Amino acid sequence: MDNLKFNSLSTRIWYTLVILSVFIIFTISIIYNFIINSIERNYVKEVLITSHTALLNEIQQVNLFEQEIDIKDLIRVNHLLVTVDNGDVNAFSFNRKFGINPNEFEQIKIEMPNIINSNDIYQFKIHNLKVIEQIYTISTPISDNSYLVSYVKSITSAFFQVEVLAISLAFTFCSFWIANHISKYICKPLKALEEHALKIANHQFMEPLIAETNDEIGSLINSINYMQDELYKKEEQEKRFLQTISHDLKTPIMIISGHAQAIIDEMYIGSLEETAQIIVDEAKRLETKVTQMLYFNTLDITLQKSLFVEQICLNEMLSYILTKFQVLNTSIHWDINLQEDIYVNANREQLEIAIENIFDNQLRYVKNVIKTYVYKDKFIHIVIGNDGENIAPNKIEKIFNHLYKDNQGKFGLGLAITQKIICHYGGSVEVSNSSTGVIFHITFPISI
Repeated sequence: MDNLKFNSLSTRIWYTLVILSVFIIFTISIIYNFIINSIERNYVKEVLITSHTALLNEIQQVNLFEQEIDIKDLIRVNHLLVTVDNGDVNAFSFNRKFGINPNEFEQIKIEMPNIINSNDIYQFKIHNLKVIEQIYTISTPISDNSYLVSYVKSITSAFFQVEVLAISLAFTFCSFWIANHISKYICKPLKALEEHALKIANHQFMEPLIAETNDEIGSLINSINYMQDELYKKEEQEKRFLQTISHDLKTPIMIISGHAQAIIDEMYIGSLEETAQIIVDEAKRLETKVTQMLYFNTLDITLQKSLFVEQICLNEMLSYILTKFQVLNTSIHWDINLQEDIYVNANREQLEIAIENIFDNQLRYVKNVIKTYVYKDKFIHIVIGNDGENIAPNKIEKIFNHLYKDNQGKFGLGLAITQKIICHYGGSVEVSNSSTGVIFHITFPISI
């Protein structure tokens, strides 16, 4: 079956069910036929011996040639008084009401030497009206040239095998019909799923399919619906991303273009150096925006291909990062509490970017104090907080969405990058409001 190729699942299901049904039907037929024949043989032999013995006892008590013997229930068993004289076989039937079939008797005569010479039940087959019947015989000598021969035909004639075969074929054809309907029933939701998936592939997001069952197909339908929802959300995010990017890129490009044209036309405001500096600043801003955008879009691939993972000392890395950020705002107080010998497994460059994005966010909203401390219990914790304004409840759940930013935000990518990097290395990052400001809480499992 592995070598067979099918164009559809319904054909494969139909073929499998038919083969299985045919195998079961014919196996049952063969076993049933064997059992029936076995029971029939034992029963026939018992009837034959009982009837033959009963008649033999009566023969020994009466004169058969002077008195007719009346034996009940001789319909099934035929009894013959056979005389053999110089090779001629003559028979007298005790079943006078029914007599003996001449054609049947001629075939029995042929087997008579074997019958009378057998010490046990002798069986053979005869042809009667295009039907092959099994004959069971037993003989007992009465005198020198006479024998009592009893025989009985098989209860199950050859028609029985034909009937069994006909019934088997009927069930086989029924199995074709049943297998066809079962395959259609199973494949109907799969066909609907196929059409639905093709529409999703063409970005035609439809109403979700309804799972009518709780089996594997129902689970598959729910998975397809979930996939559609996620793809729809992703497509909407990409649309918003393009709209936001086009707007964010348009502004510095317009500024650069306008000031460059002003230099060409010698109509710039202020000095030439100031106008050129504006162009440089906007170009750097544009470069930063494009770099961060490209980094975010390739981050998944970068994380997957990041083979260099090492044990990083958080205290040493945070001290290095804080040194860079402290010079950016010397007017605020940095409250730092770092324990020693706390390590995590990650790529150092990527983890630095993730934490630097949080500090960059903290610097934009801080009033007087930024707190940073690290501790370890069942997990490793990095806590970074400031005394800035609390985040509105309807905004706090969106803060890690890419391209989400408020009035003081830059590009809306930094915290999204942070979350993606930290989650990649088995950690989590959350933001919450406190009585004194806003706290970012990073958690990592303890490195083994």
